[in-house]
Amino acid sequence: MENKQSINNDEIDLREIATIIWKRKVFITLFVFVVCIVTVIVTLKMDNIYESKAVLRPTQDNANQMSSTLSSIGTLASFAGLSLGNGGSVSPYNSMSAISRDENFIYLFIKNNKFESQVVDKYEDIYNTDKYKDNPKYYIVKSFQNNFEFTEDTKTGLMTLNFKNKDRYFTKKITDALLVAISNRYKAIEMNNIQERINSYKNEIDKTNDIALKNKLSELVAGLIQNKVLSLAQEYYGFDILVNPDVSDSINNVSPRRGVICILTAFLSLLISIFCTLIFESVKNRK
Repeated sequence: MENKQSINNDEIDLREIATIIWKRKVFITLFVFVVCIVTVIVTLKMDNIYESKAVLRPTQDNANQMSSTLSSIGTLASFAGLSLGNGGSVSPYNSMSAISRDENFIYLFIKNNKFESQVVDKYEDIYNTDKYKDNPKYYIVKSFQNNFEFTEDTKTGLMTLNFKNKDRYFTKKITDALLVAISNRYKAIEMNNIQERINSYKNEIDKTNDIALKNKLSELVAGLIQNKVLSLAQEYYGFDILVNPDVSDSINNVSPRRGVICILTAFLSLLISIFCTLIFESVKNRK
């Protein structure tokens, strides 16, 4: 009987809770109203964040053809006691993604283009302090990474590069500059690799006495030189731009989502006010 009475006392009486809420409805309504008004004022003072986006397509170069040619003469080279390397290539997305995550690349890109004051907007309260002057690379890289995104659609192979900032004109400016900087860095790395392979294959040509192998390696070197010349003539290396970055409309901001913020705040304030009311009544009854 004592256990049964204890269980009955611990049960929640929904009618009693509803009565308490109705009793304190004025307080709950005023609390939610005040919180919503403050939220609206705060969100209206928040800066609009805009986005500029570019959609890229990997270019079809001679890498696959070179890899196929190299594998076809691999057996012949092994009989001659030569090593030609694997000749493999990394996808443009993986290469460009690695470049865009390189902190040294980011820091030099921002400094060389004089984007520092516009990129470091999140930390503008310490922009002119000794703390910032002692660690400029940290704040520049972190602020850039918080606003930059580079993704790949695995189904289509298309790549998307975008940057966010409160200045909608700056988002296009920095995105255009990023495409050029990443392309130039990617091109420099690949051209260096191609030149190393050309030099390596030429050395192998000098070593071997096999005429057939010499001819195959000569064709491979000629293909690499052709690939290098064609790549140097491209405006962007490794990719084509399908959708160019553009300046967003003044009303087309990606954040803050003021409507969503207000709805969530109203819901949370309602729960908090009800919770506070129940706690108050419980303490009052105990006293």
